[in-house]
Amino acid sequence: MNIASCLNDYVPGPNLTLYTMSKSAITGFTKGLARDLGNKEITVNQISPGPIDTDMNPSNGPSSDFQRNLTVIGNYGKPSDIAEMISFLCTDRANFITGTNIVIDGGTNI
Repeated sequence: MNIASCLNDYVPGPNLTLYTMSKSAITGFTKGLARDLGNKEITVNQISPGPIDTDMNPSNGPSSDFQRNLTVIGNYGKPSDIAEMISFLCTDRANFITGTNIVIDGGTNI
């Protein structure tokens, strides 16, 4: 399981080039590993969160209004939103999901 960012495909403003580039690299890594490990029945996926209320990116932080306004939901996600998807992808119910990017961003990229 790889964690990227919803900004791996979306650049909402200036000065995000290096961040976006580094997160986009995770997509290539995920797809390559999924291809390389698929014959061993090992799945590899990517989660791309949007604004999630964490210590590093608090919903009351200096860029919170900007980030909140990027979402169509108008709010930050919770760490449990990400954890629940990761938990699902680690079960046998997700054994045919591999090489994909699941965006959990409150509609930031639509």
